[in-house]
Amino acid sequence: MTSKKKKVKRIYNPLTGKYYVAEIKKNGQYRIIGLWHPPKKKKSRKTSIWELLG
Repeated sequence: MTSKKKKVKRIYNPLTGKYYVAEIKKNGQYRIIGLWHPPKKKKSRKTSIWELLG
């Protein structure tokens, strides 16, 4: 069972000032999937004062 990853591209629309995610088809055309959002940053675990002392 092989899963093929879709080829996607980020496209900027100067009229709206937003980025869109577009899927690239085999014939070279694009299909807009939705709005693009930057990847979320992972939260780092805060160390407590007790871990620093002990």
